[in-house]
Amino acid sequence: PHGVASISLYPGVVKTEGNLEMERRGEWAEASGGLDLEAGESPAFSGRAVAALARLDSEAMLARSGRVEVVAELARELGFSDIDGSRPPSIRSLAYLCPNFVFPSIEA
Repeated sequence: PHGVASISLYPGVVKTEGNLEMERRGEWAEASGGLDLEAGESPAFSGRAVAALARLDSEAMLARSGRVEVVAELARELGFSDIDGSRPPSIRSLAYLCPNFVFPSIEA
């Protein structure tokens, strides 16, 4: 009714300075439950999602209001990539889930 859109972004594993430091100290695997930080997203990837959403017209933006948007899925839909040119897999995809959750539990 007021013409204001609110969208929540849901990134995957993010290569923050803190996470990279934990990786350097050898603490990342235990702290994250074994998630692959190397396949993670840069913090700029979420920023690029915000920029891509800001380029949408008002009607398209309002249609998304109230939703949670996975950053990797927005990248595929809206045509942007991470700073290294990659498009990390969605946290809801098998490309993300299998290496991080399925195969490690099979090997254990």
